[in-house]
Amino acid sequence: MGGDARSSAATNLWEVSTTLLRRLQSTWVALADGQLDWPRARAIAAELGWPAREVPDAVVHLVEAEVLPRAMEIKVRSLRPFPTQELRQLCSKVKLIVVPEFNYVGWLAKEVATAIYGYSKAKIIGGPRVYGGQSMPVELIVDEVESGLTGKKSTNVAMSSIMGGAVNPDEVAHFMRSI
Repeated sequence: MGGDARSSAATNLWEVSTTLLRRLQSTWVALADGQLDWPRARAIAAELGWPAREVPDAVVHLVEAEVLPRAMEIKVRSLRPFPTQELRQLCSKVKLIVVPEFNYVGWLAKEVATAIYGYSKAKIIGGPRVYGGQSMPVELIVDEVESGLTGKKSTNVAMSSIMGGAVNPDEVAHFMRSI
């Protein structure tokens, strides 16, 4: 990650944290007490934070009081809708979409593919994927982009094949050299 990406992530975290502590105290308490998970708290804060900065606190608290009791029953994307229209517009003329993910299943790549189906002829690469608290070296992403553009097989070992089943020591050694 470059300096801009780090500062953007830090700014987002600061905005969410500040919103929870200053404006959404009930959401913060629910999170601290384990009644609410971080993705939902973050989604609530993202919607009732900066975008609602001009909305009076009393209105924000009414919305929070309505959403909070049911938040754990609501899918995160219902709290913060998936940007389908924006993706369709942005991806209408691209040739390649690479979706790096920090989970094993690849939920985001599936959501992107569903959202742009029929609106883009782009090749979608669902990966690279890392999970279990691992970091994602930029080389993994670059390799996926290069393989998607050139048609050559990715030189990185899929993280899932390293973590499960039979492990090829040569593939593991190659992967470790590449990070």
